[in-house]
Amino acid sequence: MTRVSIFVNANDEYLGYSLQGHAMFAPNGSDIVCAALSALAISTANSIEMISGQVPETDMDQDEGILCVTFPWEANYETGLFMKSFELAVNDIAKQYKDNVSFKKMTIN
Repeated sequence: MTRVSIFVNANDEYLGYSLQGHAMFAPNGSDIVCAALSALAISTANSIEMISGQVPETDMDQDEGILCVTFPWEANYETGLFMKSFELAVNDIAKQYKDNVSFKKMTIN
């Protein structure tokens, strides 16, 4: 199962996100759930960097299925829009593929 977490502060401002584990919907190379989550996660980080000008910190372990993206700065308006879009899309995927994806939004103090 892929566990997706979005991190926000007490003011509901985005701090980053992580994906951990493999969806196990289908064999490697054929897993559409994994592909969708990976595309969303990488596209979100790239879009934040290219359009907002803010460069997220990333840490990835492909074998373990781990991607962590954090914002060492206060997210600007564009970053917030990309993150809200990411949140909505991941939430939809998690609802449709309950056995393969879990989603939670966590407040970090």
